[in-house]
Amino acid sequence: MAIEEQTQYDAWCASFFLETRTRLGQRLTVSNRIISKLAFVLEREGAGGSGSISFVIRRVSDDIIIATKVWGLVASIPTDPTWLDVTFASPMLVNAEVRLLAEYPDAYYLEYSNIRFYSKGSDVKPNEHYTNYQDDVWEAQPWDAAYRYTYELPAAPQAMGRVRGFDFRGKGFKP
Repeated sequence: MAIEEQTQYDAWCASFFLETRTRLGQRLTVSNRIISKLAFVLEREGAGGSGSISFVIRRVSDDIIIATKVWGLVASIPTDPTWLDVTFASPMLVNAEVRLLAEYPDAYYLEYSNIRFYSKGSDVKPNEHYTNYQDDVWEAQPWDAAYRYTYELPAAPQAMGRVRGFDFRGKGFKP
């Protein structure tokens, strides 16, 4: 297993405090990797609210969910900045521009609480950036979210010599 990450953070960049901001994360291109785990730095202020937060991978081109896993209840998020992760039940092959996201569709119900999402206030990794979904529009900022994902490379195809009597080295059929 290998890890791709941007672990630097110096402040929380956004939160689920606004009921219309339901997705926070990082936009990047993942090339031919089987992703099994995803993590972000989150923090709860206040008692929390009702509902659960999920970690999601969405394809940019059509917003289709590639992988999703519920992390847990927002009231269970620690009150200090903490790396929280999920392990996907079925690791998925990703070969596209994607958004790695923390999603909380019930942000309206936080009731005087706040779930903070952490980032580095500058551009750390080229061709990647923080993204959020608010008021039914995707927004981008010139800084990078703190994230980490665990992956494997797909198995390489194996070369075959003979199959059912056919010699692939140019010798033709062999009984």
